[in-house]
Amino acid sequence: MEFGPVRRGTWHQRPETRARVPGEVAKLPAYLAAGYIAPWPTASAPTK
Repeated sequence: MEFGPVRRGTWHQRPETRARVPGEVAKLPAYLAAGYIAPWPTASAPTK
């Protein structure tokens, strides 16, 4: 999500972005189900 001139670590300090972010996050399950996005890859522990 891009909210203009808002730094990543300070989005929660602005009322307009604090109100918008939860709505954007709520869209993620539908986007995953539709195949528009993929789960974020995670690093797995190395195996021996």
